[in-house]
Formats: sequence, structure tokens, C-alpha cells
Amino acid sequence: MGFIAIDIGNTTTKIAFIEQDIKNVIRVSSNAHMDLGICLSMIKKAFGYSVFEGGIISSVVPARTPFFVDILDNISQSPPIILNHETYTGIKIRLKNPETLGADRIANAVAAYDISSGSAVVVDFGTATTTTVINNKGEIICGTIMPGVEMMFEMLAEKTERLPLVTTRTPLKKIGRDTESSIISGITYGTVGAVERILEEIEKDVGRCEIIITGGNAVLIRGLFRVEHLYIEDLTLKGLKLIFERNRHESVKKRAFTG
Repeated sequence: MGFIAIDIGNTTTKIAFIEQDIKNVIRVSSNAHMDLGICLSMIKKAFGYSVFEGGIISSVVPARTPFFVDILDNISQSPPIILNHETYTGIKIRLKNPETLGADRIANAVAAYDISSGSAVVVDFGTATTTTVINNKGEIICGTIMPGVEMMFEMLAEKTERLPLVTTRTPLKKIGRDTESSIISGITYGTVGAVERILEEIEKDVGRCEIIITGGNAVLIRGLFRVEHLYIEDLTLKGLKLIFERNRHESVKKRAFTG
């Protein structure tokens, strides 16, 4: 019997069925109105089961969390884990105000440290573009946050009179030749340049790290990236899998590593 991992992002929510590995993933809009009964039927049909061992949720949209808690309460044999800075994860958080660290970044760090077995930087090209740094002791020690690619597209259109709203999933290899392609190349190359500079500063601060990139906008970026890296599409779900497994038995005491 497997379990359910749910990653509630600002733009997209991923619902995954996990046994030994991630078996299937449903993607829905985080902003869509969803009926509880329809969602339950969708999960049961997609995953082939009516009851699951349990569930875990990572959410950066608190208003949406209760709906998915209700989902898991209806199909799980145990209460869901709601990931936050106090959840036992196997890594430590060495940041000021750890309660403000996004659950997705915690899950990403868990997965990255497991993959790298040493210092790593997760670059998440999502609604925001973030970096999260994990040292070789398994401690989250620093990171950065900047506007994501789609957010930049939207703000250019919103804050100017004549620039259009550009929506694209196709990366450009050349500098723009018209207004639309100039916006795409400016934002994509600008994001790449910003992240590469951030990675240089991280290396000066903490030493060499394995670079792992993820996120919905990585498709626009990764072909332009000049830094050696590993791309993992569902990094957050992989982290949630590890965290659930580490909290599977009631005898395991959950600990907060914030000291």
C-alpha cells in the first residue's frame, strides 16, 4: 500500500502516488476551484486505490492546505504530515526565523542532500526563482529569492502601456529580433545571468557545491545555463517521499533542528 505526497505551489499543485518510487503524478492548477468529491474520484481512478497508507503535504499557499488535508483524511489510514520547519526531516535548518522558510524549499533540500551526499545548491525556477544552500553537514544555511520568469513577464505587461503579455514554453537561443522575442530573451538570459552570479557568490561563501535545478520554468532556462548541473523535475516530491518515510513509524520522534 502506497502513500500520497502533495506539493501545493503558487501556480501548480502536484499529487503523487508513491510506493517504492513515485508511480504517478497528477498536476492541477493551484488556483482552480475543485470539488472534494470530484477530486477524490480523480485520485482513486488515477492511482487505482481507494485507501492509502498516509500522506504528506508541502504547501506555500496556506489557503489551499485545508482542502487537501480533507482529501487525505478521506483516503488515508493515518493523519497527514503537514511539512514545516518543525517536522523531522533528517536535515537541520540554520537560518534566522526558520518558520518563514517555505516547505517546498525544505523538501528540495532534503532531496538534494540525499542525492549529493554533501554540499548542494538547489535552484528552483518556479513562480519565484530561489536558491537553497545545504552544507556537507546537512544544514540549510543560506539562499536567495528573486522574481520568477513568468512573474517578470506578467509585471512587464502590467506596469507598461505597450509591452504585451508574453507566454512561452519555448527557450530562445538568440537575442530577440522583435518586441516579443526581446522580452523572452531579456528575461531568460537575465535570469540565467543573475543565477550564475548568485552561484559564484555562494561558492565564495561556502565553497564548491553540487548544483541541482528544478521547477516549472527550468525548461526555459536549463539550455542556457553554463554551469554544470543536475536537472531533476520532481525534486520536491522526492523530498516529500524521503520525509514521509523518515516519519513513517510512530516510534520515530519528530525533531526540529533550528538551534
